[in-house]
Amino acid sequence: MAFDLRLLREGSMNDLAVIKPQADCFNPLQQWTEAGLVFYTESLTQDATAQLPSGVHFQTLTHDIEAQWKNLNGRTSHLIQVLNLSPAEVFVLFIAGMMETQPRIAFAINELQQPSDQARLSIHLALDMVQFLFPDTTDWDVLDLINTPLFNESVITVSGNGPLSLRELAISVPLWSVIKSKHNRWQGVQELDSHERELLPAATRKLLPDLCKKLTSSEFLILRGQEHSGRSILAAELGLLSGYRAMRIPYQSWQDEPQLRLAAAIAGWLPVITPPDVPGEDYKLISSGYQTPAIIITGLHTCVIASRCYNYALPMPDSTLRQKLWSEHVEDKSLAEKLAGSALLSGPMIKNIGEQITLPEGLSGLNQEQQVRTWRSLNIAPGLTQLAQAVTKDIPKEAVIFPTLINEHLDDLIARALQRESLYRKLGDTLAANQNPGLRALFVGASGTGKTLAASYIASQIGAPLFRVDLGSVINKYIGESEKNLGRLLDYAAATDTILLFDEAESVFGNRTDARSSNERFANNLTNYLLSRIETHPGIVILTSNHRDRIDPAFNRRLEIIIDFPQPGFNERLALWGSHMGQRSPDDDFLKALASHCDLSGGQIRNAVLSAAANSPDSEVLGKAAIIKAISREYQKLGKSLPAALQSHGVM
Repeated sequence: MAFDLRLLREGSMNDLAVIKPQADCFNPLQQWTEAGLVFYTESLTQDATAQLPSGVHFQTLTHDIEAQWKNLNGRTSHLIQVLNLSPAEVFVLFIAGMMETQPRIAFAINELQQPSDQARLSIHLALDMVQFLFPDTTDWDVLDLINTPLFNESVITVSGNGPLSLRELAISVPLWSVIKSKHNRWQGVQELDSHERELLPAATRKLLPDLCKKLTSSEFLILRGQEHSGRSILAAELGLLSGYRAMRIPYQSWQDEPQLRLAAAIAGWLPVITPPDVPGEDYKLISSGYQTPAIIITGLHTCVIASRCYNYALPMPDSTLRQKLWSEHVEDKSLAEKLAGSALLSGPMIKNIGEQITLPEGLSGLNQEQQVRTWRSLNIAPGLTQLAQAVTKDIPKEAVIFPTLINEHLDDLIARALQRESLYRKLGDTLAANQNPGLRALFVGASGTGKTLAASYIASQIGAPLFRVDLGSVINKYIGESEKNLGRLLDYAAATDTILLFDEAESVFGNRTDARSSNERFANNLTNYLLSRIETHPGIVILTSNHRDRIDPAFNRRLEIIIDFPQPGFNERLALWGSHMGQRSPDDDFLKALASHCDLSGGQIRNAVLSAAANSPDSEVLGKAAIIKAISREYQKLGKSLPAALQSHGVM
């Protein structure tokens, strides 16, 4: 059934739509557009020379609107000002938009276009309407119409095939929704709340007024920092203080959707854009083109190319703020003080971990310090777990058996790790000028001498997560990919203050060569990249190697601590045998004989004890014969025979 165009007139001749000062102009403009459509349809069936009531109505509205054209309010007004639209262009905009949301307008346009079955407004009908309704100001042809700002800025697009005049006009529905309503909805766009200013570093809070000035005087304000450093919180605060609504916009949407960029300008949004944080990649941001500011959130090392930009890197919150935040979640004040000094975490990260420490001591079998470490490990970014594996062993001091000198070195390393930030206080200007909380250590020794155990012990004492780097996942055959993986790895570790353990580090920290082959050049490039990143890394990195001379000398010069792990001597072997066997240990004379004549490493002693225990499941004390048999197998692995002194000890 055809749509009766007379139905349009019903309700369109109500009281004149008066544009009130400070009120949103959308509804009056919508009534004005509908009045124009009624006037146009009636003119098709009646004498054009007659004074139609609908024409008087439309002309009165037009006069009222044009009188206040420069003083309109609301999002439509912003659009008119940004694109410098004329009344005729606004009429086309509203007709196209109302077709999408008002069925009777769509039916009316469809009826006007009969016998064509076009679902949307055709170019020839739009052109005919504006030429009729605005004869004094509009002398357009088809090309003039499609070259107006509405089309140049992709508010309205042309669709279909055939001659240009017969094609259809389609409005961006998401943009029309933003124009029409006060809602802030766009697929993928998320509003940022500004309720956590207290999590920002004190230095950043002091700079908020200055950063607001930088924001409004620049096209882009680039906020740099680690993941969870508070960049989004800062963006929301800057939006609030500057009179904008901070909206997180996907990077690709910002780059690909001009309508979204326009929506941000007319809706008073502060776009907050986060490009992918991939080392070695350049990201060129498209300008909004409407003299409105935007914020870019990115990492410390990401290359962002943008016009009229200002960079600000979020610092780490000082120990005073960290202690205050920890005190809100842990009961022990001394623990809060320790965590503030040893865990260099951002305010949002501390809050997130603290809120998860909900189990009372004993319920989970972990005290609060252990819970903090556990939750820190569980809050690791997924990207880190793809490149490294968590080492979750909790190693107490009594389980670590090393020579006295090694214990002293480890104690020194732990003391320094616990004071990475406070260590610089009141020291000289030279140290202050090169302050870096990072700590790099190299553990050298044969397999089984306790290098990995020592790393776990250090992590336990500091209360930090420990992750062993999976070199198979990091090293990639494609040029540049290994550097990207290592860059991500170090960034993830820095954001969560995670200790990284590079086992068999010579594979990535090895000596550089003369680069005579492409493989050698690839390896050299990787080493050079690591040299530049490892020196500025703010976290703790532990390298292990069987031979010191396999590590590039340039790395050795950048290592604060190098510890040589020797094979255990008599005293250490005696303690290791006793510590591993525990309550199932044979007599002391037997242990002394093992320590005297068996020169196995700690790792080999561990294997021997486990093997003996497996073969003595029912005995309270491990069988001496089972122990000697297990030791013999360890020697066989080394290509050696069991020492004769053990064979003659009376246990074989």
